[in-house]
Amino acid sequence: MRPPWSPWRRDTAAPPRDVLDAGGVRSREVMAAAPSGPLWLVATRTRLLLLAAVGDGEQRTVELLRDVDWVDLDLADWEAEQERLTIVPSDATVAPWTVDLAATDAKDLLVVVRERLSSTMVLERHASLDGRRVTAVGRRRTPADPVQWRVRYAEGTDPDDPDVRRAAARLLASAQDEVGG
Repeated sequence: MRPPWSPWRRDTAAPPRDVLDAGGVRSREVMAAAPSGPLWLVATRTRLLLLAAVGDGEQRTVELLRDVDWVDLDLADWEAEQERLTIVPSDATVAPWTVDLAATDAKDLLVVVRERLSSTMVLERHASLDGRRVTAVGRRRTPADPVQWRVRYAEGTDPDDPDVRRAAARLLASAQDEVGG
């Protein structure tokens, strides 16, 4: 019998104590978690963590691979057939990361990931310029926090193209005016 480890717990696996310790997370902060071989994906109210356990017994160590605030993520894409979750950071210089998860282990985690990403979204607006797509995204941690604005460029869209830059600037200004900041 597993002890309850989180007020959000349903049927997800509880991360081992060394995983929680490596992530600096208390068990009551965990909203959902899912194992993937030696990896653990752990979702809290404020962040998403990816940890890797290496070795066994006293030789086991756990390394924190990723620790990202929800506001710093653009999207999460679940590929059901491959049982693969891809996380896309807001920072375009940081590569997306992929974790293979068994759907049975990931069910609650996927719900929490979607909810937490949605909770940070203030506004998302798209523009297209001759087939080149630009997106303005406004996110914030809490309703009291200022909105953080970012512009995303679709694959194949050159952000250095002067026309794209002007379109992105107009889109961003319009989005900021829409929410007052």
